[in-house]
Amino acid sequence: MIRERFILSYAATVLATGVLLSVLGAYSLEIHFSIYVIEFLVLFEFLTYHRKTMNQILGPVAIALFLGLCYVIAQRATSLIGL
Repeated sequence: MIRERFILSYAATVLATGVLLSVLGAYSLEIHFSIYVIEFLVLFEFLTYHRKTMNQILGPVAIALFLGLCYVIAQRATSLIGL
């Protein structure tokens, strides 16, 4: 039950965010990736709180996405600094 609720919530959130970003004219892949990762992490915390099995399944996914977000932020920071 919790998996289905997580998947449906995440799908609805991603769809709404994609439409909103398209309407606003944000076509940068960095922006889309960053927002989708933040949405995933927030929903992950809300819907898997005290759920050991979901935490074990989605924990590695959350870590991988967080590391990807850190990579995108580091790339943007180095391009702004000019390194």
